[in-house]
Amino acid sequence: MTETMPAPTQTPAEFIKATWDEVGHKVVAIGSRVFLRTDALPDRTASGIYLPPDHAAAYGQRLGGGVLVTGTVLSIGPLVKQPLKEGDRIMFFRLPFGWTYKMQDKTLVGWIAADEILGVTDAETVAPFVEQPGD
Repeated sequence: MTETMPAPTQTPAEFIKATWDEVGHKVVAIGSRVFLRTDALPDRTASGIYLPPDHAAAYGQRLGGGVLVTGTVLSIGPLVKQPLKEGDRIMFFRLPFGWTYKMQDKTLVGWIAADEILGVTDAETVAPFVEQPGD
């Protein structure tokens, strides 16, 4: 797997500032939307098969029938009721994620509806799920 963001040497605030600096402007989420930056896409499957860049985004981490994505919260809309804060590490399924910027490290910056967030994690990295036979 490739490295995830934020880098261990950056605080969440430094990571968020670096993201907006690379984008060129800050985006303030409105409504019940959350802007976030995804972790780096996997470059190999759990069994070690190389994924070309065009296929890595479609692969992700399989969970049931969906693709689990992790990322860092950059901006939170005023109608979000979940207890989120900028810098939180979140998990969500790829399907409802709309992205607007592809960063130099191939991570994505985009938005998701707050009710699509599956959970918040305090882990710097989320270990890949083990593929079961038949997956």
